[in-house]
Amino acid sequence: MTWSPDSLADGYQILYSKNSDFSEKHSTTKNTGTASSVGLTKLPNIGETWYVKMRAFVTVDGNRYGEYCTVVSIKVLGTVKTVSVGQSSYSYTGSEIKPSVTVKDSSGNTVSASNYSVTYSNNKNAGTAAVKVTGKGNYKGSASCTFRIVSSENSFT
Repeated sequence: MTWSPDSLADGYQILYSKNSDFSEKHSTTKNTGTASSVGLTKLPNIGETWYVKMRAFVTVDGNRYGEYCTVVSIKVLGTVKTVSVGQSSYSYTGSEIKPSVTVKDSSGNTVSASNYSVTYSNNKNAGTAAVKVTGKGNYKGSASCTFRIVSSENSFT
């Protein structure tokens, strides 16, 4: 998480939870007013919605004072990182060739087909064709790859 630091703050406290009432909450604190980011102690999973509130605080007589901001809900999104097709080349058929794709996220996990759309280009005639996937649902970003369409060899007698 990142923010703009407040020169009057002694530190920052972030509360985050899967529950809007914060009944099961996680907390992380940065005890410096010059901080502008903090790592989370519990990493959320892709597709989850988490609720977050933050406060800048000052410390007086060992007690922290400061109001929390309005609660914000954040849907955790993954990022499409790579796309690949089963083969590097396919034989010319006279029809569009649309090989199946394998999509991986930034952690190397396979992404479900419901979380991306696929577009093909230059995939009918011999030459270099392209496939592009664009994240949707729980994923953002896009990735592309190419494959070859090779013409069949004709033999005459």
